[in-house]
Amino acid sequence: MNGTGITFNSYGNIIADQASTWWRIVDFSGNQLANFGTDTAGSNAIQFNRELDIGNFQINTGHTVTSADNGDIHFAKGGGGAANIYAGDVHYNSLVKSSLLSLKRDVKKADTAYWAQLVNSIDLATYQYKSDDNTSHLRLSSIVDNVNDTKQWQLPDVFISRDEDGKLNGVDDSVLLNATLATVQEQQKEIDQLNGHNMELEARLNKLEAKLNG
Repeated sequence: MNGTGITFNSYGNIIADQASTWWRIVDFSGNQLANFGTDTAGSNAIQFNRELDIGNFQINTGHTVTSADNGDIHFAKGGGGAANIYAGDVHYNSLVKSSLLSLKRDVKKADTAYWAQLVNSIDLATYQYKSDDNTSHLRLSSIVDNVNDTKQWQLPDVFISRDEDGKLNGVDDSVLLNATLATVQEQQKEIDQLNGHNMELEARLNKLEAKLNG
């Protein structure tokens, strides 16, 4: 042991010398295929410089994660259930919300008037994120006020998402979307009532005209 290399022990384990920083796998041409950081400070990462295949899961050097057998990719918690995913802009072909009745309990018909009232109480704002640059487009949404003790932006709590520690996290778009649908249904009820009232007035007007012309 010279202090910077590696050794194999009797069990076949690779052991880094005290002052070593990397263990590298290199091809015949000198290209680094994999680098294993061995420094005791933990500053040097483990690096793979070609596609990495783990079962049906493939990660390549072109920023692509692939399902080798074309199956779905699941992000799961170790204790069961699905894990939350945090990302920037998400581009997708379709978005499917799990809404199977078999997965639900305490199912009751929603009071659409109540939800419409909540939606109409939301303060909307235009803004940009602090991380946006000058080319970013103007954004529009509700605001989760995690700054002021006395909230300056109205957003009912039922639309607010929290993380696993209970801290304010953002807007629950799934609830907000369906509450907006409830608002549309309430507006359609009002439109139908107005249309019915107009038809009644039109019928009465036609009768009156018929009498006058009779």
